[in-house]
Amino acid sequence: MRILHLTIFANEVQPLRDFLASINTDLINLMGALQEIIGELDLITVRHEHRNQSFGKQGQTWLSELAAKKKLKT
Repeated sequence: MRILHLTIFANEVQPLRDFLASINTDLINLMGALQEIIGELDLITVRHEHRNQSFGKQGQTWLSELAAKKKLKT
């Protein structure tokens, strides 16, 4: 573990505080943007899963209809 020792002069405190506050604000904005992106990706995933389920059900119905037609022919 490293210990960092800093010497900060009184005239540097406010600029350093402002700099760190701006980084904090940027990180908060970035987190908000990332949450929006994650939300959009979740919506895309839900739509994709729903579409796959729909196609799966349609395919099962189609196969059932084919099987029923084959039974009628025999």
